[in-house]
Amino acid sequence: MQMGLNVLCLHDSSLPALFTTETVTGKEMRLIQELDFVDRVYAISRGGSDYVGGDSGAVEPKIEVTHIPFLAKGKLGPAYYLFSFSTALRLILRRRIDIIHAESPLWSGPVAIILCKLFRRPCIVEIRANYDRLIDHYYEHIPRFLKRAIVNGLRSFCYRYADHIVANSSFHRLECLKSASSEKVSQVNPGLTFDDSLIEAWKKSKDDRFTIGFIGRLVESKGVGYLLKAADYMVREKGFQDFTVLIVGEGKSRQDFEKLAGQLGLEPYVRFAGQRRNLEWISKFDVLINPSLEAPALDMVNIEAYACKVPVIAFGEGGLPETVLDGQTGFIVKPASYKLLAEKIILLHDDPALRAKLAKQGYEYLMQNYSFESQVKRLAQVYRAALRDRVRVHREGS
Repeated sequence: MQMGLNVLCLHDSSLPALFTTETVTGKEMRLIQELDFVDRVYAISRGGSDYVGGDSGAVEPKIEVTHIPFLAKGKLGPAYYLFSFSTALRLILRRRIDIIHAESPLWSGPVAIILCKLFRRPCIVEIRANYDRLIDHYYEHIPRFLKRAIVNGLRSFCYRYADHIVANSSFHRLECLKSASSEKVSQVNPGLTFDDSLIEAWKKSKDDRFTIGFIGRLVESKGVGYLLKAADYMVREKGFQDFTVLIVGEGKSRQDFEKLAGQLGLEPYVRFAGQRRNLEWISKFDVLINPSLEAPALDMVNIEAYACKVPVIAFGEGGLPETVLDGQTGFIVKPASYKLLAEKIILLHDDPALRAKLAKQGYEYLMQNYSFESQVKRLAQVYRAALRDRVRVHREGS
């Protein structure tokens, strides 16, 4: 196999100019740079500041970020295709690029495929979201039937012409297999790196009170309002007061949630901590609450909780989110069922042995399915397969 590969990653999301260990977006690029046969990762993205802690932390040694001209943080439009294509084209002409890896089938995927066809390079496209649901939150001025038709068309294009499709969950892999052959679809869960000794050190500064934690964007779809209603139910109806709700994150709905907490009289129990580093703050939780109303297939905050040996209670149904095993690593509660959510929280407070058991099983589940090392190996298999298939196609066509 060719050694010293250079990989071009096309991103829809924004990345900071210095890609460091503190970034929120683009975590999957760390998997790529850990491949021993990859020499350099060139990332093309929109400008922006979707990261935690500024440009602190060790800079990733193999990753170089180039921003797309004229595109900043915000909604993507048709101009993305033109500017991302021209930016990538200039980079390909200046650097040796051996493989192109796109973040999604909607934006970066079609650009990557066209470039790969022009330069005869293998193309990998990631599937990491429920795009049918995603379109509900964007481009409200476009009729939904038209948005769905565009999304389905772009996905079909990528399923047909990409050399390999990488799904980040079992749910998305099965969805891909409805339209793409099994030979070109693989599942590569995001890998998580963490330091057990550092987490244990953070735990020493934990508050003695039972801490119910949320970490994520403070927007309506994340369901923080139901967590606050659960807290109110625990205080008013259950007489349970030995707790603190620690809400970590920022977002456009923060003031609304703060207002709701005030209206419910929860000031003694609820603290809004702002944006912080995930693992450091999760280590201070006794239980992580993930009340997302969208029941995503994959939610890495649940995996981060397991790294901190913290059980999870999440809203979900139909086996989602798949990162929470009901009764084994935590509990899954039907979305919006804040009273049942409260009951599960009280159960874990009253039964430390159960809490410890779920935490232990969550940690084992993480190590078996989401360890960074295992995911690097799986991604290496995908890259090797894509490169072999491309060589085979070239030989058959010559």
